Amino acid sequence: MKKWLTVLLVSLFMVSCLSLAGCSKDKPANAPATTDQSQKKDGDIQNSSTGNELQDIMKSASKINEVSFDMINTMTNQGQTLTNNAKMWVSNDKLRIETETEGMKSVTIKNSKGEICIYNPDTKTAMKMPSVKNENDLPNKWAKEDTSKMKIVGQEKMDGYDCVVVTVTEAADTSKMWLRKDIGMPVRVESKTSEGSMVIQYKNYKVGAQADNLFELPADAQVVSM
Repeated sequence: MKKWLTVLLVSLFMVSCLSLAGCSKDKPANAPATTDQSQKKDGDIQNSSTGNELQDIMKSASKINEVSFDMINTMTNQGQTLTNNAKMWVSNDKLRIETETEGMKSVTIKNSKGEICIYNPDTKTAMKMPSVKNENDLPNKWAKEDTSKMKIVGQEKMDGYDCVVVTVTEAADTSKMWLRKDIGMPVRVESKTSEGSMVIQYKNYKVGAQADNLFELPADAQVVSM
């Protein structure tokens, strides 16, 4: 029971993580890695087609609503560290997240009605959660936020991709994002709050239409509402 509760909490956390994600044109996910982490000063990186590189990246990130990608999430709180591997599919306002935590697998599905079901493939049971507002968890939500709290602090190579490094500060909470220049999608996000820290790595982007059956529970699933 304790492990299932952990999986439930992590699955819900993964849904909330979508507010950090954004994407655009598809690019190969297997670009060679590099150790070049050189940075430039803020003034050296603001020039772009519109004169504002952050706005350009956000514009690209807001274009795509169908994508799949992998996530590696590491949460640290009070000296305890939990690592979660996930695969995510997005089709407009529909989501599918497959996670594995402490050896247990779970599948979180959000349908077009906003209903969320957390499915245990081992027991073929699912917990149905109340509906949520669609606009709060779209994958490109971050790209529509107020930029006044965002600041470009440099450029780096991360996982072989050219990235713009952006910091976001809100009260005592801070986040640092490495955003791919070509698609606007985060490669890495580091966040620190009063409750702990987390690091999210994004890999293997595939942009395009997603199969409808990914966002449906198996026909033999036993559903319990919460």
